[in-house]
Amino acid sequence: MRRHRQTDRGRDFGEGELDLALREADCPACFLARETESALISWMAKANLRDHETLRRLADSGGLCAAHWLALARRPDRGSVRALRRALAHVGRAALEGSVGGSPKAAPRCPICASMRRRARGTVEMLLTRLDEPSGPAEVARSFGLCQPHVAVALDAGGRSDRVSTLLAIQRTQLRRLLEALDSAREDEAAAEAAARLVRVKLAGSLTAGG
Repeated sequence: MRRHRQTDRGRDFGEGELDLALREADCPACFLARETESALISWMAKANLRDHETLRRLADSGGLCAAHWLALARRPDRGSVRALRRALAHVGRAALEGSVGGSPKAAPRCPICASMRRRARGTVEMLLTRLDEPSGPAEVARSFGLCQPHVAVALDAGGRSDRVSTLLAIQRTQLRRLLEALDSAREDEAAAEAAARLVRVKLAGSLTAGG
């Protein structure tokens, strides 16, 4: 994970992470969830898959989702590949034992996906709190803002109605701006594709797993 400078507003580390995420052409909740995903995959590959307690927890959860097993399988170092094979065998045997004489266990509850969801939700809650600051609404409005799925997370989180109404007003303005950019780029294929990508991210986020 990248190093972060100390912010000049006396915020804690999490707030500093949000500051940097708001500068990306991406939903900040998606962006920080992907940082969590990358760090966990790297940690698992380098050390954690060799840990007995980790293997037990993986077996209890049913293992990883397909996307995260694949991410580990694509690691280039041979030690990680061998550890992954042992982990697959361990989780597979647990699944086999659990299905003997009855139905299989529930679908896997991927711990990496769960960590990504927690990081995304924490980011959404932090962004809602940021709207209370005098410069907060303008700061969020200048950014890419949340994707539609993470706006839904914000609405699900509840909280004060003024925060929610401010967030929704910002979201409408940002989405309208992106659609105007897409309309105006029709004659320029490269610009149109770049604008379309931003609209896709705004509508659906940039996560492929976890979310």
